[in-house]
Amino acid sequence: MNEGIEELIYIIRTSKYVEDVKEKLHELNFEFMDSDTVESFQNNQTYIEWEYNWHKKFQWMVRRYGHPPSLPRLEWNLLIGIRFLDYRAPKIIIYQKGKHFLTILKPWKVPIEVNAKKKKIPLTFPDEMSIQDRIDWRKSHRKFSSGKSLEKKELEYYLKYKSLIGNLDREFDHLD
Repeated sequence: MNEGIEELIYIIRTSKYVEDVKEKLHELNFEFMDSDTVESFQNNQTYIEWEYNWHKKFQWMVRRYGHPPSLPRLEWNLLIGIRFLDYRAPKIIIYQKGKHFLTILKPWKVPIEVNAKKKKIPLTFPDEMSIQDRIDWRKSHRKFSSGKSLEKKELEYYLKYKSLIGNLDREFDHLD
């Protein structure tokens, strides 16, 4: 293990939160890339052997060096993985020379909480419903779900399409 990697590991281990690690690595000219971009830049010298398939779901920080900034060169010998898209993983994964080297557990400063009231599951509408009809039906649905009374014509329209709407039983946005 060389000195540069030892310093980076020390920085990562002494940082309290994942957000702190991201900030410090940005200061050291690290940039984020997704695993597809990392794989597209690979050549024979920088081939990455993913230890677990789920490592590909991480976002990878790669060090940029060289001038001018419009033609950056990237250091592929060291990749630092942080997962924050679609799910925040409480770990930082380090790959050295294309192989898994170390995993460090770190909490996030601002944890993600799942709130079922805010979860929106998309409704599916029949193909024959126009965009305006869908908007009108949603308005009626919100009104009906909140306990407000609908006019007779509005109620007939609402009930006519209610059985044709998909995911209605799984929708939570009316609880807001």
